[in-house]
Amino acid sequence: MVRRGEGRGGRRDPFGDHGYRKPPKSLRGAPHLAKIGVDVDSLTVPTLLFDGSARDGARGFPANVNVAAALALAGIGPDRTNCRSGPIRRSSANTHTIVVDADSARLEMTIANGAVGRKAGHRQDHALSVIAALEGLASPLKIGS
Repeated sequence: MVRRGEGRGGRRDPFGDHGYRKPPKSLRGAPHLAKIGVDVDSLTVPTLLFDGSARDGARGFPANVNVAAALALAGIGPDRTNCRSGPIRRSSANTHTIVVDADSARLEMTIANGAVGRKAGHRQDHALSVIAALEGLASPLKIGS
């Protein structure tokens, strides 16, 4: 988890943190990987490929940051939301870990699931699940699970 500085009156600044791990094939062609010269297919151990703001993550991994973008837009913004990414070897699942931390509460959740449709790495239900969870936090009425 990323530690943030003290806010006004000794209170911590709230923050959002999103870490995701994906099969290497879903990260192929990401601009950030070309920039740092990494071939994800050649990695043999879990490797942190990116650690920065959600805004920079969107630039470096435009096809892979829908959950980080949803968290940033629903929370404290793309510049203050942290995003980390790395590949998972021998797996077809995406794993997202989301942490929202403030003085009044802390939320931590992990979501993992497989591919939807023909596109490797496309997990539409991740974004829909996170959006529904975030809407549920702000809604006074909840229907269903």
